[in-house]
Amino acid sequence: MENFNWKTDLFRRRYEVTSSNQLLGLLTHNCFSNNSMAIIDKERYKFKFVNYFRQEVAIINKSNETQIGRIKISCWGSRASITLNDKSYQWSFSNWWQKNWSISSTDGLHTTAHTNKCDTAGGLISDNLLLGFSGLFISNYLKNITILTACIVPSLFFIGIL
Repeated sequence: MENFNWKTDLFRRRYEVTSSNQLLGLLTHNCFSNNSMAIIDKERYKFKFVNYFRQEVAIINKSNETQIGRIKISCWGSRASITLNDKSYQWSFSNWWQKNWSISSTDGLHTTAHTNKCDTAGGLISDNLLLGFSGLFISNYLKNITILTACIVPSLFFIGIL
């Protein structure tokens, strides 16, 4: 397992993963299509929603356009399952504040992550960087859904729909 650092901007559209101040990868989120692109050691991967209402995401290797994995996010938003190269993993938050998360399988723990108070930086310990990026993608998606819900529900009360 290796230690990595990550940071993002305030709107979480771009994540940078580094080790020893050397950039190892990027995860960029397109808020209009809700898809993301990851670049890890010059390899490009796409996180593409294949069924938005069932919260299913395909992980696609852009060099040959093949699907190498899948993410399925639970409807309650606190867990997800990841299949990557025919191996299954479970993603979950590690604490109530949803600041830390981990990815594990029957083989044990594979990735852990923590964030700072503002959710703009943190650490990542992983034995597979693409698995770590998958975890960052899930965390980012769930935080965006939380923010969207926090904005929409009060406005529905305000206009009298709820």
